[in-house]
Amino acid sequence: MKYLKIKSRLTTTNTNTYSTVEEWIEDHGPCGTKHTSVSAGRLTWESPTSVIRELIYKDAETRARHQQARTEDRQYITETLETWGARRR
Repeated sequence: MKYLKIKSRLTTTNTNTYSTVEEWIEDHGPCGTKHTSVSAGRLTWESPTSVIRELIYKDAETRARHQQARTEDRQYITETLETWGARRR
């Protein structure tokens, strides 16, 4: 089985700043890291306005299902930094 790992920077679009990942999660939630489509996920504090998110999926199709399920009411922007593993055919 080929896994797909996505590393992204999430930057808040509100005026709040954060000193820890826990503060970020209080405001923005787990940002997909706990979704049932995600095999493993984590957030790492990067700066007062951003975190790094790493998500691992079992394949590209599972990632696509997760992307379709997301809501548009997020108060952050996502910048993909790196992608490893399976590719959609």
